[in-house]
Amino acid sequence: MTALNAVGETAKVTPFTLGIDVEPKISKCEKIVASGSEVRFKLFPVESGNFTVGADVELYDSSDCSGSPVPKSAKSVKVEVAVEIVGLIADGGQELAGSAWQAFLAF
Repeated sequence: MTALNAVGETAKVTPFTLGIDVEPKISKCEKIVASGSEVRFKLFPVESGNFTVGADVELYDSSDCSGSPVPKSAKSVKVEVAVEIVGLIADGGQELAGSAWQAFLAF
C-alpha cells in the first residue's frame, strides 16, 4: 500500500513493466475514498528475471474521470517482482513425464 499525496475525486491507474504482461492495460475509473482505494491487476510473466512493476496514477476532479487529470498528479508507484519460469517449466515437465509414463504402462 502506498499513500499518494495528491487530491482528486476519482483515479485511473496505468501499470507499466517489461517482461511481464498486465491485464487490464488500464483500470476503470475508480472512486477515491479516504480510508484507502485498491486496484488489482493480473501479472503474466513472459520470461525469468527480476522486474520492476510500476503504475502511473492519474487523479481527476470529476466523478467519471472526464476532463484533464489534476496537474502534478500522484507520483508513480513501483515494486520489484522476481520470476522463475525455469522452475515452473520443470514442474510442468515432471507432471507431463509422469502422465506419459502412466499411459505407456497402461499400453
